[in-house]
Amino acid sequence: MMSLEILNQNVSTESQVSADAIEFKVADSQDELEQSYRMVYKAYVAKGFFAPHPSEMRVGIYNMLPETRTFVAKKDNAVLMTLTLIPDSVFGLPMDAIYNIELDFLRYYGRKIAELSGLAVHNILKGKGMFMFLNLVKLVYFYAKNKDIDDFCIAINPKHQSFYDNILLFEYLGDEKPYPRVQNFPACGRRLNLHGLEERYRARNKHLYSFLFRQKRPFPQVMSENIVLDDALCSFLDRRVPIEQIREFYHLPCERLCC
Repeated sequence: MMSLEILNQNVSTESQVSADAIEFKVADSQDELEQSYRMVYKAYVAKGFFAPHPSEMRVGIYNMLPETRTFVAKKDNAVLMTLTLIPDSVFGLPMDAIYNIELDFLRYYGRKIAELSGLAVHNILKGKGMFMFLNLVKLVYFYAKNKDIDDFCIAINPKHQSFYDNILLFEYLGDEKPYPRVQNFPACGRRLNLHGLEERYRARNKHLYSFLFRQKRPFPQVMSENIVLDDALCSFLDRRVPIEQIREFYHLPCERLCC
């Protein structure tokens, strides 16, 4: 579930922390991932999206998949903002739980899709949220383009629909529905076609276009294999538990496997 409640929607870079002061990267250590999962957990619990859990982390099987990448904004050793990219796989996407038909339509036409999820920001930030968010979006965009991803898909709270549609130029994917993954809070399905995105931004929002595409691009980074933190999943895989039982344990949507 993507949320923007904590972000300042002023996209100007003036008076903000400079990009040089913040490291934008793919999380590639257990500490970075744990900080990210704890940040998402705290944000979701505070909004009522997630019930308290002893682990105090929002982490599931989609986070463990080898193609999943968690992106972070980091200063010193502290993760300040996080956003996760989940490419499509035999497990499907988290939002298949309510938008399976809509996503299957994209798959039918050969689109390589990925879901953006787990947006959260450290509560110490004041007025710098949007600056970091857009830098993370830039990093995720160039990473996704390198992986030949065609579309970003998201399930967002309806009150943030205007920002995603009018500023980031997401398009309609599915009607508002209750979303079990976030305690049945409402969600709207949205999709961003990455093909021709730079041209659309240049035509609709020159300032955002300049910020995202004309400034220095994220430097290339070696993308390490995703780090598995879930002991239960490791145990399942070691014991060769049938994939259907793993799906049931993690409450994954049905009929998404092709093997």
